[in-house]
Amino acid sequence: MTTPLESVLRRYLTDLVRGGVVPGCALELSAPSRRITLREGYADVEAGVPVLAETRFAVYSVTKVVTALAALRLVADRALRLDGPVADHLPGWVDGGGGTVRLVHLLAHTAGFTYGSRQGPVAEAYRAAGFVRNAPEGVMGEALYRRFSMLPRLFPPGRAWSYSLASDVLGWVLAEVRGRPLQEVLRTEVFEPLGMRDSLLMGDVNRDFPVAVVYRRGETGGWQRAEPVMRDWGNPMAPQSGGGGLITTAADLHGLARALAEQPDTFLPRALWRRCTANHIPGGRDLRSGVLSPLPGRAVRHVGYGLGIAVVLPGHDGSPNLPPGEVGWEGSTGSFLFADPSRRLSVAFLTHAHPFGELPCWRDVRRIVYGYGYLR
Repeated sequence: MTTPLESVLRRYLTDLVRGGVVPGCALELSAPSRRITLREGYADVEAGVPVLAETRFAVYSVTKVVTALAALRLVADRALRLDGPVADHLPGWVDGGGGTVRLVHLLAHTAGFTYGSRQGPVAEAYRAAGFVRNAPEGVMGEALYRRFSMLPRLFPPGRAWSYSLASDVLGWVLAEVRGRPLQEVLRTEVFEPLGMRDSLLMGDVNRDFPVAVVYRRGETGGWQRAEPVMRDWGNPMAPQSGGGGLITTAADLHGLARALAEQPDTFLPRALWRRCTANHIPGGRDLRSGVLSPLPGRAVRHVGYGLGIAVVLPGHDGSPNLPPGEVGWEGSTGSFLFADPSRRLSVAFLTHAHPFGELPCWRDVRRIVYGYGYLR
């Protein structure tokens, strides 16, 4: 039986596609005694291939959540320490005079790093060294770690917050500690335990995988392939990105969101769940305090950052659309997840329009779910 909430969400997704906001999308939601699964539009506009249950989407920065959870699993296994220096695991790493970069700084994006796609002299140094949105192709191991660690930083570790390549560095740590490619570490530590059977990194994509094409809006209207952001797909030589490399389905991403909502002890000990979903921005500040803000959707009051994921802070005005304790994150093509542990509510939304900019899908979906009443 179709619920009123499902009808409203279905109409919203239909309007997104018909209005040319996104080429296609998928949504999955679960709460106690409720489950909603919706799909709309096209995974491949030119070929007329619809979004199907098996369609994989490139979710870019949502990858950071997966990488963080894998790291916390290694912490639980005592293979890593939250206060452990990165230099203990990456040969060639040089901390220099700016202070010691520790694992928790990578997880919380407080190491002082940035992206080469940003503005300013530090970002310019990143670009010159080949670090834009990922590591440069063909540079590996000690040479990679040394080159990156010698770059300037925005601030000393632990002093402030800046969205950055920290999750990619974290992926290097995971691969070194386990002695296996990052894809295998993520599969063992996250994909398999959470039943994410159709998730992989971009380099493992092949023609057998129906991946939604990433599109951008053409100058004269219509959708055009965003080839630059797909250049690493199917390239086994491309660096495996812990910050933006995930390809996944709606069902798999929803499985990740459900884990964040239900926080099973079989996946992480309770103490690590608490650390993951607590605010780690220095001084208890929110994302607006960041030296470089993240995607526009999350840069709002009362939203902080935990270990690999945003978290709504307590103590605000109690807006029903911003419940304290909610966690979530989004990617540059518009995919996102959020979870409310107090309600055991989990939502995953996937789409493939780049750059997604300030289009308000995550705000709209949350407004509908919370404001309309997800149990109705």
